Amino acid sequence: CLGKRALLLTAHPDDECMFFAPTVHALVKNPDVQVYSLCLSNGNADGIGDIRGSELRASLDVLGIPANQSELVNHSELQDIFTHRWDAKVIASVVEKFVRSHGIDTILTFDAGGVSGHPNHVSLPAGAALVSGVRIAVLKTTGVTQKYSSFLDKAFIGRTSSTFDGAYVSNLTGYIRGVQAMMAHWSQLVWFRWLYISFSRYMWTNEWTCIN
Repeated sequence: CLGKRALLLTAHPDDECMFFAPTVHALVKNPDVQVYSLCLSNGNADGIGDIRGSELRASLDVLGIPANQSELVNHSELQDIFTHRWDAKVIASVVEKFVRSHGIDTILTFDAGGVSGHPNHVSLPAGAALVSGVRIAVLKTTGVTQKYSSFLDKAFIGRTSSTFDGAYVSNLTGYIRGVQAMMAHWSQLVWFRWLYISFSRYMWTNEWTCIN
């Protein structure tokens, strides 16, 4: 369901490389697709939203999404709070404005599992679904074992899902690009992030399902 202008809709700075790097790496090389980024919060849970916003810009530079095709939102009702789900109508109002101003025809975002189960991630597909006139594809959430199968998971793509629509699988160059983007988020590089970078299948593989 991919169109010509694809919007990567994320919740926090670092989502773009922790979860979506294989897709972004593939699409920015496709001359028929323009990739945009809309991040709905500045990740201010620890009071360092300004730093995290700068890190996001550096990460997007690594991934190849230019500044004029990206936006970071700081909305009072879309704050990085682990216990809060975001209102779908608020999400839709922000996303729709970006979609109309940039001629977006496809939204790429989390599915209802949000990969990690974070309530902010989980909120995004419901909000995106309220935006009219666009295709929507959601990133498949896997179980814990498959999530941390790293590159080994590439051999099994699509074999366990009846709703499989498409996948982006990185080669070593794509994986390294994702790691470089993640390293731009230096404030987030605590020990368990290094484990994630080393073992998460989302650094190598993205499976997508079209929902409309």
